[in-house]
Amino acid sequence: GAPYFNSTSAYAVAFAIHIGVSRISLFGLDYTLPNVHHAEKGRACVEFWLGIAAARGIEISIPETSSLMDGCASDRDRLYGYDCVDVHFHDRADGAVDLTFTPRDTPTAAEMEARYDHRRHPSPLVQPETSP
Repeated sequence: GAPYFNSTSAYAVAFAIHIGVSRISLFGLDYTLPNVHHAEKGRACVEFWLGIAAARGIEISIPETSSLMDGCASDRDRLYGYDCVDVHFHDRADGAVDLTFTPRDTPTAAEMEARYDHRRHPSPLVQPETSP
C-alpha cells in the first residue's frame, strides 16, 4: 500500500509496532483545537497506526481526558446508532469477544437531536467561547 506517515507521532507509533512492543501509551496527542475546521493534521494517521497496533494485539493506553480515539467519550458515545441498548463487550480466553445487549429507554427526539448536534465542538475538551 501507499505510505501514510504525515507526522512524527505516526512514525513513532509505527516504529513501536515494528520493534514489537506489547503496549503503547500516548499523552498529549489530542489534535483538538477550538476551530475544528482548522484542526492540526495528523489525527487520522495516528489513529490508523493505532488500529494496526490493536489488530496486532498491542495494548493501547490513552488518557480518559484525551480526544484521540475518542478517549474522552463515554463507552455509549463511541458506538454510533446504539441509542436504545447498552452494548457490553466480554473478552474470551480464545481471543474472541462476546457481546450482550441490554435494552434501555428510547431517547426522546430532543435527546437525540442534542446528541448529534453539530453546532457544538465534537470534543468535550473544548468549551464554548464566552464573551468578556
